[in-house]
Amino acid sequence: RGGDAHPDAERLTRSDGRRRSPAEESASTMLWRAATLYREGVDTNMGAYFEIPVADMDRAINFYEYLLGVEFERGAIHGYEMAFFPHEPNGTGISGALAKGDVYKPSIDGAFLYLRTESIDEVLVRAIELGSQVLLEKTVAPSCLVAEIMDSEGNRVCFMQDI
Repeated sequence: RGGDAHPDAERLTRSDGRRRSPAEESASTMLWRAATLYREGVDTNMGAYFEIPVADMDRAINFYEYLLGVEFERGAIHGYEMAFFPHEPNGTGISGALAKGDVYKPSIDGAFLYLRTESIDEVLVRAIELGSQVLLEKTVAPSCLVAEIMDSEGNRVCFMQDI
């Protein structure tokens, strides 16, 4: 029953004793669900959650909200400022957050994170409008289209579109 809500979701609190925001509970529940499915032997993909480092949270939120047409919910985990991507508790795939703090360092040289999109062309147009550098133009891969940009914070972010 790994798809059920975290059994302690209503009692999850921050270290300062305040109740977690719905987004923070979603992140916690998402990680709990992934771990539970794994322990139960359910076939799952390795990815569970991601965080994109940012230097300026407001700038990054504005960038990604326009780029992807989504809204973020602000919160904090372990004292670090977060802005959570939308998350469907029973949906497929993973979700994550923009993350700001001393341990989060934007970089073009880190792991390659692929975000699914309905239209790479729209993402590239918006990225250029936002002043982003296109690092890899739309390219055909074996089962999808891919492209890469540099985000407002200096991270390499990749996109994939099913074909």
